[in-house]
Amino acid sequence: MFRKEDIKRGIEITCRISDTVVNSAKIQIQNDMIYICQDMLDGDQCMDKFGYRYSWSVGILENFKNRTVKDFFLNTNVSNVKLKEEPEWDTEKN
Repeated sequence: MFRKEDIKRGIEITCRISDTVVNSAKIQIQNDMIYICQDMLDGDQCMDKFGYRYSWSVGILENFKNRTVKDFFLNTNVSNVKLKEEPEWDTEKN
C-alpha cells in the first residue's frame, strides 16, 4: 500500500479503474484534487494530462478514497508492475 505523502504530481502508476486495467498512467494534482491521467477511460478533465488522452478524478488529496480505483500501485516502488486482465468466463453451456 502507499501513504498520502507518496502521492505526487507526475508519478507513474498502475491501477484498475471501474474494472479496466490501466498499466500506463500518471498522477496529476490540481486544486487539491487527484486525477489519474491515462488513455483508457474518459472522466473528469484536468488541465495538464501529461500527454495522455483522458483523466479520471479520484478525490481530494486530504481524503484519498475512491471506490472505482483498485489495485493501485505507485510504480516508483514496484519494478515493471503490469496488471493482468481478468479472464472472461463463458457462462453459456453447450
